[in-house]
Parts: sequence; structure tokens; C-alpha cells
Amino acid sequence: MTSEKSNSLASETSSDGNTITSAEGRAYKIEQATTIKPNELPTNSDFKMADKDITKYARKICGLDAGTKGTPIDRCDVFVQPDIGGTIIGYAALIQDPSGVRLESALQLNEKKVGLASSGCGISGDLYTMDGPRVTDASKDFVSQISYSAWEKTPGNWLVTTTESDGNIDENSNAAFGTWYIKRTGDKLQINQERWNYCYPSNVEVNIDDIFYRVLTLNQIH
Repeated sequence: MTSEKSNSLASETSSDGNTITSAEGRAYKIEQATTIKPNELPTNSDFKMADKDITKYARKICGLDAGTKGTPIDRCDVFVQPDIGGTIIGYAALIQDPSGVRLESALQLNEKKVGLASSGCGISGDLYTMDGPRVTDASKDFVSQISYSAWEKTPGNWLVTTTESDGNIDENSNAAFGTWYIKRTGDKLQINQERWNYCYPSNVEVNIDDIFYRVLTLNQIH
């Protein structure tokens, strides 16, 4: 078992470091982007499990590390926000498949603002243009949004659902509605809130608005 696992991990990335392979055997070309130093990259448990290697970590956040029955992705752009003084610190990925582009993230809050050293926040969902249709090309500049409903089950414990995936939400319920705005401009990705956010406690007035920088892109080799 140990030998098989070691061989599997070794085969994730090609010997020349230019390609990476998904768990299903699809090959992706690696395109490095930013000049952010490795020691400046934010650390989380998955990043540590990936030996603090951004390429291995990209395989994880892009969803290439486990076999799936869904549509294989065509492209994944990984962005980082390393400034510990920001409102959200960590990683965001634009994942593109034939149906469109979605956002996945692994984020930590600013502990000086929230008062908790390990508080995280999940921002994810399909990206829709301001006119309604899905964003279809992750490589081009765009302005998009993720609309959601959030219900506070207990203080600080939010159940979040993107509204596109649940058409049965009762607008008269205790759910609160909000929007994340996602804007790509070149190698920068801006994530900011509309009126409020569920990440920080209601007694902490924090307006989330941060710029992420592209660190690498994975493009499927056809």
C-alpha cells in the first residue's frame, strides 16, 4: 500500500514540472504566474498536506485530486491573497468546465478583526454575469456575482445556500439574502461584498473587499 501511494504521488507532476495529472488520468499544463515568494504564501492544513507546494495544492483546490463522476474541468486559475492585514486571506480558484465558471475558495479571516485565530469563511458558487448568464471563460476579464441566502442556526453558525441552486427558499423565512461580487482584471481577482457578509460576527463591522493575485493556471491538454 505504501509503495503504491508513493508512486501515485510521484506521478502527479511530470519530471519536467510542466504538467500535472488528475486522479482520473487527465493531463494539465502548468502555467506559473506570480512572483510571490513561497514563504509568503498563506498556510492551511491542505497546503501543509501538499508539502507547501503550490502546484500540488492547486491540484487539491481545483478538484483534481479525487476521481469524480462530474464533468471534467477544462481550466483552473488559482489566486492568492497573502496580506495578513486583509479581510480574507488565502486562496480562490476559478474552475471552468463546459457548463461555465465557478468559484471555490479556502479562506481565513483576519484574526485581529475577529478575535479568533482559526476562523475560516467559505465563498463558493457558480459565477453569473450582472446580466444573468453564466460566466463561460475564466481566462477573460469579467464582472460577476454569487447570490446567496444565509440562515443563522446558532450565533455565528450560518447555513449558506447559493440561491440559483435552491429555488424553494421562502423569502419570508429567517434567511438573509446577500451577494458576493467577483471581478477579474488580468491577473487580479477582486472579491467584495454587497451590503453584509456572513463571515464576520454581526458585532464586528468588517467590509470584505480584497484583491487576489494569480499564482498559476492549469489547462487541460486535449
